Amino acid sequence: MKFLDFLDSRKKMLIGEKAAEVPCGALGKACQGVNSLVGMVTLLWLGLRFRKFVLTARPLTLHLENQIFPELVAKRQRWLRLILETDPGAGSAVSGKGGGRSYRFPGTNDLAVLLKKMGIREMRLNTSLDCDQILKALLLYRHVSDLLFAGATYPCRCDSCKRKSMAGCMLGKEGLHRFCCDIRFSPDSGILELDYTYCELILSRMVKSYVTDRSGFGDHRMFFAKAPVVAGGAFLILLVPFLFNSGEMNLITFFWLGLTLVVPGFLWFVMYLLGSFFYEKEHDELLKSEYVRQEQILARFPETNPNPLVKVGEGGEVLYANPAALDLVDSFEGTLALEDILPRGFGDYVGRGAQTGRSMEEVVIDRRYLRYVISPFAGDLSAIFAGSDITDLRVTEKRLRHLNEHLEKLVDERTVQLAETQDATIVALAALAEVRDPDTGAHIERTRTYVKLLAEELRKKEPYREVLSDFMIKTLHNSAPLHDIGKVGIRDAILLKPDRLTRGEFEIMKKHAELGAQALDVAVQRLGFHSFLDIAKEIAWFHHEKWDGSGYPEGLSGEDIPLSARLMALADVYDALLSARVYKRAFSHEEAVALICAQRGKQFAPDIVDAFVTIKESFVATAEKFKDNET
Repeated sequence: MKFLDFLDSRKKMLIGEKAAEVPCGALGKACQGVNSLVGMVTLLWLGLRFRKFVLTARPLTLHLENQIFPELVAKRQRWLRLILETDPGAGSAVSGKGGGRSYRFPGTNDLAVLLKKMGIREMRLNTSLDCDQILKALLLYRHVSDLLFAGATYPCRCDSCKRKSMAGCMLGKEGLHRFCCDIRFSPDSGILELDYTYCELILSRMVKSYVTDRSGFGDHRMFFAKAPVVAGGAFLILLVPFLFNSGEMNLITFFWLGLTLVVPGFLWFVMYLLGSFFYEKEHDELLKSEYVRQEQILARFPETNPNPLVKVGEGGEVLYANPAALDLVDSFEGTLALEDILPRGFGDYVGRGAQTGRSMEEVVIDRRYLRYVISPFAGDLSAIFAGSDITDLRVTEKRLRHLNEHLEKLVDERTVQLAETQDATIVALAALAEVRDPDTGAHIERTRTYVKLLAEELRKKEPYREVLSDFMIKTLHNSAPLHDIGKVGIRDAILLKPDRLTRGEFEIMKKHAELGAQALDVAVQRLGFHSFLDIAKEIAWFHHEKWDGSGYPEGLSGEDIPLSARLMALADVYDALLSARVYKRAFSHEEAVALICAQRGKQFAPDIVDAFVTIKESFVATAEKFKDNET
């Protein structure tokens, strides 16, 4: 960067605050360079003259730079206030306030006494300052302090290092700008303010600009590239005297030979060291320029942000509102204040009792929805309310909610219709057996009800509570009508025989269980997932099995028989006992109960017989409700 370009950027950065100190003309640059040299020499002399003051102040300034300032910068605090107060036990001391905290600095009694003698009662320090900047500023103040209380005004010339000019600058509004630090002093209040600026020494900038333009050594890569040339040149220069004196081998000759070998290596090392130093410096400058650029972008962000941003102070007062927030207030009908668009109780998010961390609130104003992300700042006890208009989102959510409710209603209706269709289909399939065997009558409705009654009673006991859920009982009720679906495959001569079947005919009749299971298995395999047909297949296949193993078709016994088939077995037999056939009379309910109890543990499972006995009156009511039509 050329020097003039630097000055232009420096002027833009300071926005006229310190522009008068940065000359752009050739004469001004020369004067500034000389002035900077004089200032550096002056500071060296002042450091020796006031050595005791420097030694007294340095421990505090180092502590501020290394311990206090990083903490305050992390809290986005720009200022630290140092107060010189009287300690009853030890005279005077220095204390500080910043970022909502108070600090005590032990061992600062001597420094407080010296500062008070210099007329300083309070200091305001920018938290970006370092130890050397504070010490240099105090030395310059010490240098002109006897002139600040003389009651006379002095010409303020920023391009001069004269004591009166410095004193005049410190008493002015702009202050004295030296070495990245603005020094301002108010004799009335005794406040010394040290502010930080982003500039560097003008002299160093001038030297670097000249070196860069004339030699290219402003780039670290030049040092690395020229290191072999410098080392080789030094070697050749030192080698010439050695060659002239090589005939006289004495101690001086050997010493010169050592220099010829060592000096080039040392110069090589120095060139690389300088290259590394300039690389770090250039990298640091890039970071600083990027930091300034980002700060400028962030400073403009609230003004250009299309969403409302409002900053609320510790007392609940609005400190700032961006244009978008003001436009939002104007967009509502009627007279609204900025406080009216904020969440109710927004003052709870500021002050010392504010909750930590980000939170989110919504506000509804005139059917418009505003969502605020609230970010409290512990540093100045304020909070930022960043809002966004989510009216479209909420309207869309309402429409989706109404649509989902409508869809759920349609799904419920379709589910009921599918369930009724399924039940009708099952009854229609089961009616095929009734069509071919008209003696069975309302056998389907009665047996499915018996199974349901038994299952509901049985689940009152362990271990059936978990097995016989409401869904399982409903499945049993739906599947029971298909228990005799296999009779469709039995010849009419056997199925409709008006007399007791022979042994051979009964063996054929027993195949209806296997035929029914095979027919339902085709549907199960085609369906591909678990459904009521799996239970219907179990019932059709095993409802003629007996607890003692004497049943058919597999001869299963005990709990090897599926629970669904065990329930169906009792319901089927009970209904058959109460129904009249051409080969037998209809038994009474009491006779049927006695016969079933006699088969407890033989034909029927004991638990199911016990459940049957408990609810036998319900069986009577069911038989009466679904009684066969008399012809």
